[in-house]
Amino acid sequence: MRYLLGSVLSPRTFSRRERLRALSAVEFGDVRFFADEFRSSADVECLFFGNVDRGRAQEMADLVIGITLSFLEG
Repeated sequence: MRYLLGSVLSPRTFSRRERLRALSAVEFGDVRFFADEFRSSADVECLFFGNVDRGRAQEMADLVIGITLSFLEG
């Protein structure tokens, strides 16, 4: 069902066979390059909604940012 919905909403979809064929051409260096590019352009935004006061929201945001930075530094 999800594939069908995606194929209706997207101008170009790829079958599972096409995706596997494309994946066979991907090398480790390609993945490494993508990861480095992703890390250099990533941004973090946090939105807290509901029963959270400003102090607790800041604590959680700091935690998310800290974890993200450690991931982005590799």
